[in-house]
Amino acid sequence: MTRYRICDTEFASNDLLFQAALEAAYKSHVRPLCLCCEPGLPMYIAHLEKAYVIKRMPDSGASHGPGCESYEAPPGLSGRGEVDGQAIEHDAEGTVNLKFAFSLRHNSPAEMDNEAIGKVTASSSGTRLTLRALLHYLWEEAKLSHWQPGVNDQRTWLSVRQSLLDAAVSKETKSSPLADILYIPEMYDEDSKHDIMNRRTQSLAPIMGPGKSGKKLMLLVGEVDSIGEATFGYALKVKNLPDFPLVMTSDLHKSFEKVFKSTVTLGGYVPNAHSIVIATFVIDLSGIPAVQEMCIMLTSPEWIPIENSFDGQLVEMLVEQKRSFQKQLRYNLPTEKPIASVVLTDSYNAPLAMYIDVKDLVSKWATTVALNELIASSAVNTWIWVPSTGTQPTLPLKSSAAPATAQPGDKTPPAPPAAAPPAAPAAITVAARPQEEIVPRAFQPKRRGNVTPIKECAVMPLPIKSPLAPVTPISDQPRNLIPFKEGWDPGQ
Repeated sequence: MTRYRICDTEFASNDLLFQAALEAAYKSHVRPLCLCCEPGLPMYIAHLEKAYVIKRMPDSGASHGPGCESYEAPPGLSGRGEVDGQAIEHDAEGTVNLKFAFSLRHNSPAEMDNEAIGKVTASSSGTRLTLRALLHYLWEEAKLSHWQPGVNDQRTWLSVRQSLLDAAVSKETKSSPLADILYIPEMYDEDSKHDIMNRRTQSLAPIMGPGKSGKKLMLLVGEVDSIGEATFGYALKVKNLPDFPLVMTSDLHKSFEKVFKSTVTLGGYVPNAHSIVIATFVIDLSGIPAVQEMCIMLTSPEWIPIENSFDGQLVEMLVEQKRSFQKQLRYNLPTEKPIASVVLTDSYNAPLAMYIDVKDLVSKWATTVALNELIASSAVNTWIWVPSTGTQPTLPLKSSAAPATAQPGDKTPPAPPAAAPPAAPAAITVAARPQEEIVPRAFQPKRRGNVTPIKECAVMPLPIKSPLAPVTPISDQPRNLIPFKEGWDPGQ
């Protein structure tokens, strides 16, 4: 658990008094310090509707320790590095200004009616956020791309929705706060359907009616229930919105099937996967919602984004083995551009960037040459999985494990010892050695199979030494010890 220093007092993030301390610091304009590194990294405090939240300073995510709640992998490992500072701008007050590559307004209702072809996704030079990039940004800000066993095991749409709403706070667009134009459906309850409908109408009221300077659009983020034919053409049905299908034109539906054919197929292949849609939509003069542009993203059952079957296999393996990691997202980058699949944050050489070299197994994917160029330019420790070899990678052990000496040819990681060494007496202070000195060589990944460690640690860990044999006392009888007195002569 990450610890923070506020003035002269230290708190864990789960302390009962932490909220009160954050409130006092917020009102006093005091910056807390994150103690994952010495002498501490400055943080800032955001005031949400019901709570105070501590957040890292802009561009400081990679400076935090890998196990810290505020750690973020270097942006160069994903598509975030292309848009940070351009499409995503931070100001001194903690507000984030977003630039979109898609429109949230039509010039006139007539133009809206005459527009026959809707865009499935927007293109961008990298200086503005496409629909997919915005969805990836929200997912990352909500930490839904992060996984920590025991903390994220119970994710539901209720918690996913709340995390996304919290992530939208303090985000501004050119015309309005992001929270004002973002609609995320709440959990549907048949007994409360009328109350839910009233709250939805209130949320969508700003885009209803003719408008003075053209029709306004809103953003929808939800889980796809179905996309298919309807009496009015085609309809997008979203889970938790059973009474609110969105109209799709025939051209938009045709474009959707062409662009997202592989994603839809993968969604049917991965058990219990979630298909997340982000779309701009308008409400016509009859009160009917119509999709203008849309994009979908597939996630694992744990709501972690996945791009292809091999990506899904790696995520599934990490979840099953109870590992902590951060999924890297593509933002605006095309699939031909390489990115890390995940960054492992709990291994002995964390952060550890894990890449998947799919070669020709997946069409229109990054080549081995492009992948190696990215790895060569990164300072992060690296592992590569090459699925064409037919072997899944053996994961490096967790940093908290203490393995036995590995033998050549072992196919499984060595097991930790059954019991921990006895603790030092309370009266004696033992200074811990630096981490690179106490990490055993057996912890290092082996050069075997298709798992190739590209970069070694900066400091080579020391090998395991056999423990000294226990000292057997000469006598089991208790010995009378003479207490030390000042001025006493030992020769007397």
